[in-house]
Amino acid sequence: MMNLSIIQEVTREVLSNTPYKPFLCLPLSALLYAVLRDRYKIQANLVTGDLTFNDQYIFKQDFTLLSGDHSSFKTWAGHAWVEVEEYIIDLSFFRSLYSDRFDMPAKDSLISIFGPGRGAVIIPEPDFKGTGLYYWRKEILTDTTVNAILKGASELMKDL
Repeated sequence: MMNLSIIQEVTREVLSNTPYKPFLCLPLSALLYAVLRDRYKIQANLVTGDLTFNDQYIFKQDFTLLSGDHSSFKTWAGHAWVEVEEYIIDLSFFRSLYSDRFDMPAKDSLISIFGPGRGAVIIPEPDFKGTGLYYWRKEILTDTTVNAILKGASELMKDL
């Protein structure tokens, strides 16, 4: 059985030790995934795909990461999150949403639903009903791909 307090603790740790920048879903999710699996042996998946709000794309995955190299991660337009059992853990959603660079028409609606000042999405998938958000799974990344993301994470964070 999943230990929610460990997930919350690791989420806080990852967020507090990474730059507060938007659109870093891949490196943030890869860090969370690695700590959960390596330190706590929690069965997690690093998932990529699309994120929609009321059937409108917020992020749309435009190519597969499993066949790319880590240099292609800079141009990828999809979204990444971690799944543990029925929980979706999204460390970058609020950092992106609250950013001046997030210019989607749905920004005000999303902030009114979730409120200001949130840190991360940690919620069982069934609880998303009624929010208008939907996570569309496209890929579950392999450890090899996660390692490539982690190796390139510092470069990615500098460039944004």
